[in-house]
Amino acid sequence: MEGIYNFEINTKVYNEKDVKYYSLAITSAVPNGRTSVLLHGGRDDAKGWSQGCILPMPNPPEINSPYASKNRKNTKEQSIDFTKELINWVRMREAEIKKQNKQIDKVVKQIIITKTF
Repeated sequence: MEGIYNFEINTKVYNEKDVKYYSLAITSAVPNGRTSVLLHGGRDDAKGWSQGCILPMPNPPEINSPYASKNRKNTKEQSIDFTKELINWVRMREAEIKKQNKQIDKVVKQIIITKTF
């Protein structure tokens, strides 16, 4: 759903071999009684297996592709690497904000989700 949501870096909650090991967790109120929605690397598939998670991709995915299409624009590895880049960028921005504002102990992180299709 479109909106502005709070999130946290969600590393080391999962086994290091799990794609969710490097993830962000949307912690704002989420639908269906869930405690969070994860952003983690995964396959570039329409109708894929994310089970309600958000799968960050460095390239726009193929629109309306069949499941397991050979025309994917992103690999699972690219998605995981892109997710790691996002996490590193968030950490860098948080450090910059705290350095500029010594009185801030905690930086509230937010993500804006919009429809762009």
